[in-house]
Amino acid sequence: MPQAAPMSVARHDVVIVGAGPTGLTLANILGLFAVRTLLVERNETTVTEPRAVSIDDESLRTMQSIGLADAVQARIVSGYGSHYFSAANRCFAKVLPDTLEYGFPRRSAFRQPVLEAQLRDALAGRPSTTLRFGTRVTGLEQDADAVRVALATADGTRDEVTARYVVACDGARSGIREALRIGMSGSTYDCKWLIVDLAGSTDRSSGFMRTCSAATL
Repeated sequence: MPQAAPMSVARHDVVIVGAGPTGLTLANILGLFAVRTLLVERNETTVTEPRAVSIDDESLRTMQSIGLADAVQARIVSGYGSHYFSAANRCFAKVLPDTLEYGFPRRSAFRQPVLEAQLRDALAGRPSTTLRFGTRVTGLEQDADAVRVALATADGTRDEVTARYVVACDGARSGIREALRIGMSGSTYDCKWLIVDLAGSTDRSSGFMRTCSAATL
């Protein structure tokens, strides 16, 4: 009785899991060197809601290395700081990181949806890189030669790819990290933040304006 032909397995040098700023940047770096890369993201597109808001000078150097410094700088607020006000609206402190040790402002404001879209669009010019949005990693198997990565799309389609390396860029709740039983150390602030991007704001200040409510100020 004839046997079924084995499923064709696509081969890559690197599989990146997670198309946030880290995964997208890495894909662009690998694309510069024609490394065969597959970028997998479970969401259907890059983020559309506000998230991270600050980019530093070293990150802008990285954008420069992949040819995106001019495009990124055109969409950020360069060299912004923070002004701290008391409840009586008295400015009692200013933080102004405006030096240029690495050729760029030490701190700039950006919108993560814009940056991710710029990084994603740049990959169109990296023919060695393949993007697969709306795709989840459902399993990993590693041997001495490669990693087999099981994938699934929202409509239930399943397939498998192999790679020399898998890079986990899938965030703080990384499924890859959990699958490999890699723990996390350190601590974080026990408070919640709300980030809102305002369209049409009349405030043209170049920094954050923070009002503090401590009774001693």
